[in-house]
Amino acid sequence: MTYKEKVAWLQRYLKAREKANFLGGCVQEMEAEAQGMRTRLDGMPGAGRDTARLARSVEKVEETRKMWNDQLDRCGELRIELVAELAKIQHPLAQEVLRRRYMNGESYAEICDALALVERRVYQLHRLGVNKVCEPENGG
Repeated sequence: MTYKEKVAWLQRYLKAREKANFLGGCVQEMEAEAQGMRTRLDGMPGAGRDTARLARSVEKVEETRKMWNDQLDRCGELRIELVAELAKIQHPLAQEVLRRRYMNGESYAEICDALALVERRVYQLHRLGVNKVCEPENGG
């Protein structure tokens, strides 16, 4: 695996987490919309009587909720893989840099501040760690 492919492999968890957060937001918006529709159908003056619309709305919420739950399961699987792979890195600082970068989603500047290191050292530790992940002798 090339360096670029390893970075892409490491980024899978953050991308899955972003998708899960997006779907969670969609579920909340759809639930609020369905609740508003229910309120309108409960006899408010001037409300429409399209009860099938509420049923369709609830179906969409349930579909999106299932997608969200599936994505959360996927996040859990990817996190377990990532934790296992990072645990194989022998250098503790390199391991911490990758954990902060690919599990917490921190920027290099945030990592520098948190670890009290200069940016160049963080980049070195990042490269060292990335080169150690997914190596054949590591089982990845």
